[in-house]
Amino acid sequence: MLMSHSLHALPDDGSPDPSEEFVALLTQHQRVLLAFLLGLVPKREDAEEIRQRTNVVLWRKREDFTLGTSFRSWAFTVARWEARGFLREKGRKSWLVYDDEVAGLLADRLASLPVPAIGDRAIALRKCLGGLSKDHRKLLVARYDEGLSFQECAERFGRSEGGLRVTLHRLKIALRRCVVKRMGGGS
Repeated sequence: MLMSHSLHALPDDGSPDPSEEFVALLTQHQRVLLAFLLGLVPKREDAEEIRQRTNVVLWRKREDFTLGTSFRSWAFTVARWEARGFLREKGRKSWLVYDDEVAGLLADRLASLPVPAIGDRAIALRKCLGGLSKDHRKLLVARYDEGLSFQECAERFGRSEGGLRVTLHRLKIALRRCVVKRMGGGS
């Protein structure tokens, strides 16, 4: 059922008000939404601001949401776009790694995890990113935050394109292993 009732038009048949159901879903997903955003931006205050922007967009588009479908997936999609816009607007030049494909994979993965695991994983990822060398963070920023191509990164860092691809692949593997280890799943 589409959210077709307005806030002021309450159903007379005793059925739950779709706006109330939507508010309940929105409220239930605040922690997981923040955890997701903490995996995309380096500062908690930025993640909280993006969450607020996301909440506004979700509310404005509530009539587009179909009750009974995955609210979490829908909210993550909106949050990804809000994070992207926020970072462009602020012109972030930090250790931040942002890539639509990576954010999409993160959203898909987080959509299937229980809430406590998501918060722990986001914290682990942030710590792992913080543990990378300055040069590696610069490379990740250039490729994913600034959106430079492999060729542009190669020119900027004076390295071969193939070498950069290998380095980025190794960084992804190292980050994955670090997160698993911090989550207690590694040896």
